[in-house]
Amino acid sequence: MSALFNRSACFSKKKNCVAANGWPGLKGYVYKKGGASRHMDKKRLQYLLDQQHCQRLTTAEEQELNAWFGTLHFDPGLDALTEEQQDQRYRRFKSRLAQPVKWPRVFAVAASVVLLASLALLLHKTEPAAQRFVAPGKAASARILPGSDQAILEMGGGREVTLDGKPAGSKLRFLNGSQVIRQGNGHVSYALAGHTSSSEINAIRTPRGGQYRVTLSDGTNVWLNAASSISFPVSFHNHKTRKVTLTGQAYFEVARSATQPFVVAVSSSTHAERQMEVEVLGTHFDVMAYDDESAFHATLIEGSVRVRAAGGLETIKPGQRASVDRQMRVVAADTETAIAWKNGITAFREARIESIMRQISRWYNVDVVYDGKVNNRLFTGEISRRSSLAQVLRVLELSKIAFETRGRTIVVKPQ
Repeated sequence: MSALFNRSACFSKKKNCVAANGWPGLKGYVYKKGGASRHMDKKRLQYLLDQQHCQRLTTAEEQELNAWFGTLHFDPGLDALTEEQQDQRYRRFKSRLAQPVKWPRVFAVAASVVLLASLALLLHKTEPAAQRFVAPGKAASARILPGSDQAILEMGGGREVTLDGKPAGSKLRFLNGSQVIRQGNGHVSYALAGHTSSSEINAIRTPRGGQYRVTLSDGTNVWLNAASSISFPVSFHNHKTRKVTLTGQAYFEVARSATQPFVVAVSSSTHAERQMEVEVLGTHFDVMAYDDESAFHATLIEGSVRVRAAGGLETIKPGQRASVDRQMRVVAADTETAIAWKNGITAFREARIESIMRQISRWYNVDVVYDGKVNNRLFTGEISRRSSLAQVLRVLELSKIAFETRGRTIVVKPQ
């Protein structure tokens, strides 16, 4: 596993705190005095992190490690540094990374987990100003901002409505009196006029760099990720099922109906064997069905769902994931990572750089090409989706990967 480092590598000397010494990625994070775990020595921490990496933590060890992470606090004084001071610290820190360090392999793995944790804390607790952390030669990527709330609503008769930037409260009306109401903050909802029956199909699609939320006429909430689309009936009345069709990725909070199952159908335009239907009565789950990923995934957060795919039928439980390619497999899921995008986070767990760059490509609306052979290193971490592309690339660059920005194309140069 490769280590990711945060840029603000400096000590804190606050009155009520003790500096976190010895771990480069944790300099800039401080322990509260009296914290129960702040005196943990490196050997003990190394052991716990190695156990976590190998998924061998006992319940007591997991509580001990969580308590240690709970003592970390980001020093807001770091934000007071000028741009020049930040660049100087960054360059000094990066030069130190280039120096060979003779750590045991297990210790290096443990350090990578700690450094990744510090990265997540840093990017969650600092404001993602677009021009902050702009390294020399990174001006092009600095101008590429993160995605935003934007989508296209496709209505009957070929009518299209742009949804981004529209004020809350404005309405679109159907001939039968039903309405599409703009709620603001990237959200539209459908409101029916009584028990309206309609055969009209609508669709909402997000471009790369877009996300949107829609409340369907039955009360089901759907969050669409970038480069995704969902089609659905304006009204579900007189339908045996509440069936929608999805491409890309969406998180569903389904309004419960004991008599009318909710069905999400996905298929692939490039992989004929990837046909999947997720059927529920009322629950929370995520479906990821991008053609450029290795498989389609349905991850259950709460409730129960049935998944039909590859000639089989499986019922999955909360905390499980059904993955579909040529066949269907049900495995334990990392639910926090699966739905992190909905909560404003780009998350990856033991992922190759290609997987991470696919997420970046969709959210920042950039193309990605590779100059050289990509190695098999794995990465784990979290980055705020509000961060500029320059911030994201700088973080990844510190893990021995170089990037070059050419317009809206990112050239990855593995080292």
